[in-house]
Amino acid sequence: MEGIYGCLLEPGAFEAAKPPNADLESLLANVLDADARNIATAADAAKAAMPQVGFEIADGRGEIVAAAELAWPDQRVCVLTKAQSEYADAARAAGWTVWLAAELAASPWMLIDHLPRRTA
Repeated sequence: MEGIYGCLLEPGAFEAAKPPNADLESLLANVLDADARNIATAADAAKAAMPQVGFEIADGRGEIVAAAELAWPDQRVCVLTKAQSEYADAARAAGWTVWLAAELAASPWMLIDHLPRRTA
């Protein structure tokens, strides 16, 4: 039995088989906006911290005041799509730095250069 299936039964066999970009692919599966997808891809290529997708931003009272396509909660930075741009002022009032995906399309580095880098 070990000859055919042995390597599959070893601990960690499935993790080792995970493609190197599986985390990015999983993230991109939830990003609908093309510009935001490009920003996330560029962040991954730069080994920057990866964003959370579809993040809800709350004010000081805990009330949801904005939704962001991409967010880095520890840095209080978010990227809004054109449809989400109506939330920009509310997100800023809640203490977030707001970027619009369309504005970053040509140069995502304006944002990525300010993000922390991943250690792994």
